[in-house]
Amino acid sequence: MNSAKAISEVSSEGFDLVKHLYRQRQFSEKTFGPGARTKGVLDHLKKELSEVGKNPDDVTEWIDIVLLAFDGAWRSGHSPEEIVSALEAKQTKNESRSWPDWRQASPDKAIEHVPDGAHPLIGKVVRYASGSSALFRVTSARPIADDYHLSGEHVLGGIEQRYQSRVELASDEDLKLWLKHRGCPKSPA
Repeated sequence: MNSAKAISEVSSEGFDLVKHLYRQRQFSEKTFGPGARTKGVLDHLKKELSEVGKNPDDVTEWIDIVLLAFDGAWRSGHSPEEIVSALEAKQTKNESRSWPDWRQASPDKAIEHVPDGAHPLIGKVVRYASGSSALFRVTSARPIADDYHLSGEHVLGGIEQRYQSRVELASDEDLKLWLKHRGCPKSPA
């Protein structure tokens, strides 16, 4: 079946993920055996991740990872309905979280959500005065009276420290300056 036909069939008929998971479970249990097989599934995931690294444009390699994740979920005792519910709940949770500005993140590193309760400027580039060298990426923040003491990586290297009340979030032009001087910033520790 070609891709265009498969897409039109899915679009016109819809796709039932719960039904698919029952089908996948039946195939997997018959082909690979019953039980958790956690180490085996993780070993297979590592191999598939390597294959994606070698051929990132091949959608079937990405789907191998999805199928293995579903396999691991049902093998750990979750029904197809629970898996679909967890998938939907996790997407909703991710949409409600705070995330750093992707323009300030390295494309080679994971973009992690801002931990609950963390200062909202952690991981962001801020400006503390005019000029191309008045930028730093906040790596820590500690409360002091009615303000925060921010520390981080200066655009020209070294460490910078300022009070939150004396900085502003970097503009798009500031981010271009940051990238010119530093390249993509490292993920916060």
